[in-house]
Amino acid sequence: MSYMGCYCFIGQQLSQKRVKKKVILEILLIVKNIGVLSAGVMPLIVMSIFEILRPSLSLPILLLQIVLFEMFFSKFKMKYHDFVTKQNTLVDGLLFVLYTYFLYIFIDSAPFNDILITCSTVTLWAAIGIRNAIQGEVILKEGQSPETITYCEKCYDEYNEKARIPRLLQCGHTICNRCATELCSKNGKVPCPFCKIVTQKYKRYIPCEFCEHVTVEQMKLPTNYALLDVICK
Repeated sequence: MSYMGCYCFIGQQLSQKRVKKKVILEILLIVKNIGVLSAGVMPLIVMSIFEILRPSLSLPILLLQIVLFEMFFSKFKMKYHDFVTKQNTLVDGLLFVLYTYFLYIFIDSAPFNDILITCSTVTLWAAIGIRNAIQGEVILKEGQSPETITYCEKCYDEYNEKARIPRLLQCGHTICNRCATELCSKNGKVPCPFCKIVTQKYKRYIPCEFCEHVTVEQMKLPTNYALLDVICK
């Protein structure tokens, strides 16, 4: 879970620095593949240092880690149309040679050959994925410019016309309605998660027609209609 928290933290920091959306997605692809690579390497390191009593558990744990990485990144796949990989026969061939040489050296001495082959294959796959993420190209959705951010930069969920309405803060930043509700204090103050400037919600005073009681109602933050129009197209 610490890796997932680090993943979100990296995305938030890049968004705060106004890094282009295509660059953010490429960096997150690299981070995801680094996570998969670490999932493949760790069982090999543990096997070489410690005596494993239940080696069969390594494969389910490895598979679970890969599934978690893919599921966590799947939400970002909604933010671009496609990812075009670029072939690099030289680098991929070199990685495959290293993979083959590693198996040739350790296949006889390794106590659990099935785990060695599986983890080595995952490591090769992740290494090629990192190379693809560096050299590939993110294709954004049709009609979406590289600077248009159609998702909340705090929770990374897509804006919509229901629970994720884009709300405009006084500092100029935009977050979704759900995040604005979570950040809002009892006195109606909403601190910006990016620049920390506080937005004070407007209050509406509704007098009762029959008594002198006045009901104070906090108004919602203004909607970013320009962004909402882009999303609805």
